[in-house]
Amino acid sequence: MESGEHWAYRARSIDPLVEVEVKRVGTQKPARVLVLFVGDDAEGREDWVPPARLKVPWSEVGEFMAREARWDAVDTHPGLRDAPEEYAVDQVMRTLIDESLAAPVYRYPGVTSIVDLQGLARRLLLDEADLRAEPAAFEEDGALLVPWATTEQIVRRACELFPESILCEVEEEEAKARQEAMHGERITSSGRGGRSFYIEPEQAAKWDAEQPYGKPTRELLRRWCGQDAIDRHDELMALREEVVRVDVLLSEAIRTLREAGLKEQAVSLERRFGVPLNEARESRR
Repeated sequence: MESGEHWAYRARSIDPLVEVEVKRVGTQKPARVLVLFVGDDAEGREDWVPPARLKVPWSEVGEFMAREARWDAVDTHPGLRDAPEEYAVDQVMRTLIDESLAAPVYRYPGVTSIVDLQGLARRLLLDEADLRAEPAAFEEDGALLVPWATTEQIVRRACELFPESILCEVEEEEAKARQEAMHGERITSSGRGGRSFYIEPEQAAKWDAEQPYGKPTRELLRRWCGQDAIDRHDELMALREEVVRVDVLLSEAIRTLREAGLKEQAVSLERRFGVPLNEARESRR
């Protein structure tokens, strides 16, 4: 910005934009700009202001306000900040949807930036029109910005199509929460000279139950996956547990046969059992 230019000034996000003329750019730190307030009601007032308060050249104020209006409209659920939905959306996106297709807009919880509309529609077996359907959706810088209604549709659909990955993550987090509820948790702060402190089991269990990123998020992810997927996952995990149990028993039997000098019987049993222990353990993971 240079002396003589007219800019749109705003002190706070809730304030209207007003026209100012740049009189002089300061040379000291922190950076300051001397501006003259143009409006009649300003009565020629001048003030040194931070340059960040000068949003756009006054000639571009119309488009700037239109852009702000579009973002205000698409931000339909600002109350999702630090809610289970915000954490669940982030987990589903990280796990199931590549950022080259779509990603959350973290400044606006519930808003999603769709970078590759065709690719995302193909991934989720949806029509592109379904992802464009919300009136508040708009395009900017090559991406389609969509509100919470579409974001919820995206993450629910992803969970319905690919529930296993999410349910495995939920199960791991559940196991960790149970461990901490029984034995507590020791946390070391980051940075040089980080301090270590211990969280009592009762407090760990209380936090997990109450904090939105804990149990409430896991329960929401389960609901998005659906009961049928949960049942199939539980059956599969039980089957894998049984495979591991049988493998352990067979491994003991084979070892006993070898120790007894019955090598042929041991080899025969080993050949007939088609799932080596290491493979069974990998499938369990």
